Amino acid sequence: MNQVNDKNSGYIIQATSSLKEAMEVITANHRGSAVVVDDSLHVVGVVTDGMIRRALLKGAVMQTTPVSQALNYNAITISSRDIETLKNPEKFFLEHWEVNVVPVVDEKNVLVDVVIRG
Repeated sequence: MNQVNDKNSGYIIQATSSLKEAMEVITANHRGSAVVVDDSLHVVGVVTDGMIRRALLKGAVMQTTPVSQALNYNAITISSRDIETLKNPEKFFLEHWEVNVVPVVDEKNVLVDVVIRG
């Protein structure tokens, strides 16, 4: 995997990781969600603890089901060119009350940062 700012590594998980590994990341970051990326750091989506819970209720197996089977592929993102939003993320989070973790992506949908509520 390529590098992303170390301070945000606790909010990122590989698409091939298990639901268990995703829950460990989500539990550790205390934000209820994680950004899911492929090997090239392209954002695949965002997964929440609620999405994992629903997948388990539908028969997913915590240790073996990949997180890619439980995520939102249409995640809200912020463009790395959106300087105004990046300078004032509080306004963004007021408008998007349902999210706590937002991937910042370049023009090729590669993760460059993660903005965290609070």
